Amino acid sequence: ALRSLAAGLPEAERLYIRILLSGADDLPAREMARLMQQPVEEVYRLRQRVLKKLKAELGNNDAVKNWLASV
Repeated sequence: ALRSLAAGLPEAERLYIRILLSGADDLPAREMARLMQQPVEEVYRLRQRVLKKLKAELGNNDAVKNWLASV
């Protein structure tokens, strides 16, 4: 589900997800911005957009609903 969703995202949002899922979730925004070659403000905007899209798309996925019910 995540792969198909990510495939339709703009490159910057896909890059954000790749960095985030690489175990860099505790990475400071400044470092994330450096890796992405973006201003720090843009990283915050990307985060908000990506999380909103993920919630909207994955929240309706049956596999995700089943997983959430099991934890």
